[in-house]
Amino acid sequence: MNCATCARPGRLWRSGPGLLAACLLPVLALATQAPGATSPVRHRAGPPPGHTGGFGEPTCHACHWDNAADAGGGAIAVHDFPPAWSPGRTYTFDVVLRHAGVGRTGFQAAARFAYGSDAGRDAGRFRAGAGAAVVSGLNAHVTYVQHAEEGTLPQWPDSARWRITWTAPDRGGRIVLHIAANAANNDDSPLGDFVYTATRTTEPAEKIAVRESSRPPTGRPAPSTRAPGRPRHRL
Repeated sequence: MNCATCARPGRLWRSGPGLLAACLLPVLALATQAPGATSPVRHRAGPPPGHTGGFGEPTCHACHWDNAADAGGGAIAVHDFPPAWSPGRTYTFDVVLRHAGVGRTGFQAAARFAYGSDAGRDAGRFRAGAGAAVVSGLNAHVTYVQHAEEGTLPQWPDSARWRITWTAPDRGGRIVLHIAANAANNDDSPLGDFVYTATRTTEPAEKIAVRESSRPPTGRPAPSTRAPGRPRHRL
């Protein structure tokens, strides 16, 4: 509800307590929200950097705190994110958020090296598709891909999708993708929203190839190499 349409002098009071409560609910919610949280209205163009849940970061739950994270019966699905990556190769994958009755949606993701001296630093680079944007983090070591304002409305009943292009780095080891997404009810308050998280990992293709080549062959047993000799007889 847009309170500007019903805030003419005297109209709220004459319309009864139900309309008054509906208009005041977002205001009361913001007045009692969790310490450090900010207004969800400000995040339609994208959340603040650093809310994927990876490497000690918070998630969307920092502002949309009414329900426990990953507890709303919905989920994040990641389609076509590669299990193995090759240096400099470009991949396209989809982030899909599903939640029954969702009214507004949003997400943020980051791809970073999982361990070693580069742990927590950018791994590759993003190119955002329709309804998404790429932003820099609070330091120069992390870049995020997240929703833009035009990408907050569900494309289908109960679900939203963002298409992302990712170019793998020139070198490195395991990479971890952290995603946090918000299934909001579109009432411009932190109440009634559901936050979901997901993690995916990808390994260097060359390491997987080495690992596969070192495995023993499967199938028919190898023929015996024992030299033929005289048959043994029981005495």
